[in-house]
Amino acid sequence: MNSKVRTFFQECPINNTTHVLGKKWVCALLLCFESKKAMHFNDLTKILNGITPKVLSQRLKKLEQWSLIEKKQSSVKKVKKSEYLLTEKGKELQEVLHEIVKWESKWNKDCEKRNCGKMTCADCIQISLK
Repeated sequence: MNSKVRTFFQECPINNTTHVLGKKWVCALLLCFESKKAMHFNDLTKILNGITPKVLSQRLKKLEQWSLIEKKQSSVKKVKKSEYLLTEKGKELQEVLHEIVKWESKWNKDCEKRNCGKMTCADCIQISLK
């Protein structure tokens, strides 16, 4: 690949965004935050039934690196607890994901069977993964 093409792909907003969103569980993980403001690791493992703790940890670290979520730690009786919150950047991306859901619902008739648009994505994820 020549350097002009390589530079184009490195600077392309679509390519950069799909690099983030294309990783397994990332979109589902971002959509989990709509039901609660803050999520704990164990909450996320219960909602995303099937994700391994290792993968969840990796995805949370990446989302934090991309400034899509923020990790807050607290200590209660010498027990460290972490909670994760969407940043403004993450909330804005979540809105984009909802637009993608609307677009998919419009053009994919299978969405009617799943009741897309009639429940939150987090609820849908939880039902689908049971």
